[in-house]
Amino acid sequence: MESMNSSSKFPDFRKSAGDSIIELVCTPTKITGVHYVQGVIIFHDVFDNKHNVGGAQIRVEGVYIWPFRQLRMVANR
Repeated sequence: MESMNSSSKFPDFRKSAGDSIIELVCTPTKITGVHYVQGVIIFHDVFDNKHNVGGAQIRVEGVYIWPFRQLRMVANR
């Protein structure tokens, strides 16, 4: 499997009438102050105002570094 790096810019959501939901689960690691985080971001009617049932979903995972209050996440498919 070949890895690929990319970045995306999300559209301006301020003018949309849809909803965005972020669901995250946090699990402590063996390293003090570092937690593994995984979850999903769900966009309902944000991109095209069509009333689709599931919405667009992006799976995310990463780490939360408590001493620095930093959440580092990446999206995967």
